[in-house]
Amino acid sequence: GVMTSKNTLGFWATVTVLVSATVMGNVASIGKKLLCFCALVCGATALFFSVSATSVLALIVSGLVMSYLYLAFRFDLGFIATVVLGIMCAALVGFAFYNINTAELIGRSGDLTGRSEVWAQTWKLIKERPLTGYGYGTIWYPTDSSIWIQRSLTDFTWIVFHAHNGLL
Repeated sequence: GVMTSKNTLGFWATVTVLVSATVMGNVASIGKKLLCFCALVCGATALFFSVSATSVLALIVSGLVMSYLYLAFRFDLGFIATVVLGIMCAALVGFAFYNINTAELIGRSGDLTGRSEVWAQTWKLIKERPLTGYGYGTIWYPTDSSIWIQRSLTDFTWIVFHAHNGLL
């Protein structure tokens, strides 16, 4: 593909949609608005085909925040009213995320597509060798000749290419 992963494509598609929407709202000429609209459609299409649930969720949250800020400044609510309304909106969104299975809503399993198992086993490996680890590239991005190392150290039933967690 064009990008290194679906999440990279999803990130740039999300940025394209957000920037296009912002610029489209700030230009006067019809030609520039049409150009921004075309970029927005291309970004949304790329986001759809990237199948990156994280990017879709980021677009939704960013869109909500941008819409809130636009309305707050458009109607000149003032600092205190903007902050109070922002806290109320954040509480409402937090309540919704707490009570709605958001992973299922964006088409993923509750264990974040197996990541919780990967994180648990990665943490187990970290606790076994906290200072030295197992060597760079020993477990992640296995090749045909090194997959046996991942299989001997972990209980994965599939090939795992990385921990999906930069901190771990």
